[in-house]
Amino acid sequence: MRSHLTRSVFRRLLSSEGFTFPCPSQSAITARRSPSRNASPIFLHPQRRSIFGFSRKPPRQPKEASVDPGWLEMLKFLEMQHIGARLPPSPGVAMALKKFVVDKESNNRAVNSLQAGHVLRVLEHLKGETDEVGSFLLSNDDLMSCMAIMKTVPEEDPEKHIAVAQAVRGELSRRGFVEDFGQLSLMIQILAAGGQPTSARDLLHGHPLAQPSSTAQKAKRSSRLLFSFILKSFADQNNETEIRKTLDLMERGGHSYTPQLQNAVVEFYVRRGDVESTKFWIRKPLAGGTIRADTLALVLKLNVAKGEVDWCKDVFREVLDSEYIDKDHWDVVLLWAAGALGKGVEDVERMMKVMVRRNRRNEEVRPDINTINGLVELAISLNDPYLAERYINLGAKWNIQPNVRTFILQMKYRVDAGDMAGAQAVYDSLQAEEVLDEGDLPVINRYLRALCSRPNTFDRITTILADLDARKARLEPDTTAEIAMIYLERESIQDMYDILQTNVYHYSLEERARIRDRFVNFCIDQIHSDAQAWDAYQVVKSIFDETETAIRTQLMQAFFARKRPDMASYVFGHMRQHHLTTRKPTLETYIACFEGIASCKDAESLDMVHNMFKLDSAMEPNTKLYNALMLAYTAIDDGDRALEFWVDITNSTEGPSYQSLEIVFRACEVAPFGYTTVKETWAKMRRMEIEITRDVWQAYIGALGGRGKLEEAKDAILNGEKEYGLKPDFMTFGIFYNAMPGQNRKDEIEEWGRGMYPEVWAELEKVGRMYVDEGFVTLFKIERTWKA
Repeated sequence: MRSHLTRSVFRRLLSSEGFTFPCPSQSAITARRSPSRNASPIFLHPQRRSIFGFSRKPPRQPKEASVDPGWLEMLKFLEMQHIGARLPPSPGVAMALKKFVVDKESNNRAVNSLQAGHVLRVLEHLKGETDEVGSFLLSNDDLMSCMAIMKTVPEEDPEKHIAVAQAVRGELSRRGFVEDFGQLSLMIQILAAGGQPTSARDLLHGHPLAQPSSTAQKAKRSSRLLFSFILKSFADQNNETEIRKTLDLMERGGHSYTPQLQNAVVEFYVRRGDVESTKFWIRKPLAGGTIRADTLALVLKLNVAKGEVDWCKDVFREVLDSEYIDKDHWDVVLLWAAGALGKGVEDVERMMKVMVRRNRRNEEVRPDINTINGLVELAISLNDPYLAERYINLGAKWNIQPNVRTFILQMKYRVDAGDMAGAQAVYDSLQAEEVLDEGDLPVINRYLRALCSRPNTFDRITTILADLDARKARLEPDTTAEIAMIYLERESIQDMYDILQTNVYHYSLEERARIRDRFVNFCIDQIHSDAQAWDAYQVVKSIFDETETAIRTQLMQAFFARKRPDMASYVFGHMRQHHLTTRKPTLETYIACFEGIASCKDAESLDMVHNMFKLDSAMEPNTKLYNALMLAYTAIDDGDRALEFWVDITNSTEGPSYQSLEIVFRACEVAPFGYTTVKETWAKMRRMEIEITRDVWQAYIGALGGRGKLEEAKDAILNGEKEYGLKPDFMTFGIFYNAMPGQNRKDEIEEWGRGMYPEVWAELEKVGRMYVDEGFVTLFKIERTWKA
């Protein structure tokens, strides 16, 4: 017979394909990737080699974690400080902080709450530190830069940003630095943005630099701007009392009512839907200038919400009748016509022509792309993508070229409408534009999340990710989570780690927790395979080191629920080996672990974890821990060892619980000489007049059955209702039947049960049976809980 192998080899060589050996089956890979009791859970992937012994291509290297400059050095310092170890030299720590601050300033990136907290701790350490010549390690300019990067305050946990600003201000004051208006302004903005407008107002109102005077007109104007920030902060808190108090302070301080202040006050009352107050503050005379276009837009918003058509018309008529109406006001007028008056696209176009005719001499007052963008945004707010497209076409008709904002808006409403092909076309157009301050990232993230929820979009997702990676752009936390989940489900483990390594170290703790919880839930959901669940756990372990013990315990229990005690024991071992005490297992963790081992009946895991407990000097056993150990040893049929812990319970100060009584009877089921303990314990309970619960009673019947005491168990069942008010149910007979050794005696129980309690026995039959001991013995498929 001719050799098919030789023919195959030569075909491949002639076609320049080379020859590769067959890849092992997926089941073999999965088996290697899943930890067993005798091997460490290391992922081994098959290596493909050509006939000449050369690899097709070098192995792919995982991406390094993307972190801000100086961040790792700061983390090392903070960890040493936390564990009380020798700290790194202060000059090196100061240099790390400077690198971090410079990077944030130069790239105009916000500082999250986690980073602000770490900066604060480093600042506190370096406060007053000097070098060999007596100069401060952090100069006054360095400190001011630390404050400057805190100006973007997050909504969650803003206190750390405020604390950094206050620490800087205090240190500069201690050094005798004379505060200028720029520093004061920055401090007030941080306080107002951080939800402390009262502190900001008190600082501004009482500060010498903010007092109105003939020689400080610039400071006076700047003070009004800062007061507007304070008013907006009070508005966010819906605090009308403090808003009015602030306005009174300004009036007494000689601050006039400017268009800027008008905007801050009107925005508050429009948000509350307070028509009368809005009318009052709109009509209040302005000191210099006219109503701003964004304030006019607020009037339009109130009109749409409350139907104040007549009053709104009066306001807009005054604007239209004024001697000079600028381009921004005309844009709002067009929005008023389209949104409030219900004008169609054709009517809006006629108004645009009126706008041009009326300002023929002023080339600046004519429709431009900002006009079109405003109309598109209106259509988006009305959830009308068709109308938005018509406004885009209107712009093209007027030969108005779209800008980056146009493409962003167009992409947004197409994504919302589910038009993925249209969104991709806009995305392609957007790539040819120069985008400032990464303004397109929010809508691209939105597009990516939409793609993640649709089938057959993986190639498009990877292409967009490659574009973003080339830009060194970061994903939003929810986008990172969605994409990581896709990689995990496709078992593209290296890609999953790359996307996480690139992004997660720039998120706050709350954002990191959202991503981590996706992996935790993936691990718990038993719809996923054990290998995939283990991959998910490895992500939590290696990337989210801040995960607290409670969640790690939850993951451990998830593997016990999968009947993988080997994996669960590894999770426990990782907790046990952690260098931080806050990540180590607690007594409750040990109890949960022993309960899980009991449910899986795994002797090897029990031996390993019990030895860990013996070596853990921080653990002091209690009754619940002994209960869990009794359960674990009972589950592996080592009843004698289990009863040793019963002795420990009875000799302890705490003593047994009802759960202890139930468990000790379960231990007696499998203990060769457990009948003596059964009788002694039951007699003692009766002497002490302890209330007999159903669980303890059923466990007692099971113990009698396990020791072959058929008649005594029958008597206990028959006397249950008369003595304890307990009627037997299907669980009672199931425990009795399963515990009794030998099929002949089981048959006797069945005959007696069917005759005495036919309805209960019929309910037990619905549970079903299984065969053990090579089919010679049957057991009912009842589930007994393993809780300590």
